[in-house]
Amino acid sequence: MNTKNTLRTAALAMAVGFGSGGCMDYEHTEDAVPMTVEVDDWRDEVIYQVLIDRFDNGDRGNDYNVRLRDLARYQGGDWRGLENRLEYLQELGVTSLWISPVIKSVDTDADVDGYHGYWAQDFTELNPHFGDLVALSRLVDAAHERDIKIIIDIVANLGNPLGGFRKD
Repeated sequence: MNTKNTLRTAALAMAVGFGSGGCMDYEHTEDAVPMTVEVDDWRDEVIYQVLIDRFDNGDRGNDYNVRLRDLARYQGGDWRGLENRLEYLQELGVTSLWISPVIKSVDTDADVDGYHGYWAQDFTELNPHFGDLVALSRLVDAAHERDIKIIIDIVANLGNPLGGFRKD
């Protein structure tokens, strides 16, 4: 499978999986659920962008490599922490949450952690620092129950500036 098809499959799988309560079928994603946009005009939305690792720590069970005194390292924020704060965000008037990338990232490079999610490593795996598929699905479902939309950021930068693709 080439890179373009891999990215397309991963994006479709995430969209289908989140809409179906976490049951991902990678073999039949294209015809499983039609993708739609639920917004007539994005200018009417109050969008709150969240860097998951920096927001709230709701599950200490996924706190590996957390170094609270070093801001270049993971700080422990996760999807459960964001789910726990949905009432607060709704009170602020938030109608859409734009969350940092959910895919597995390079853990550490040049003594800095990939807490931001922008160092994509594997489009088929979730970032274990933020939780598992159940936690992400719960966040999406809980947000939708409050009529809050979820926008998942994704950066397809598997290449490096010197050419070629990262091997790690």
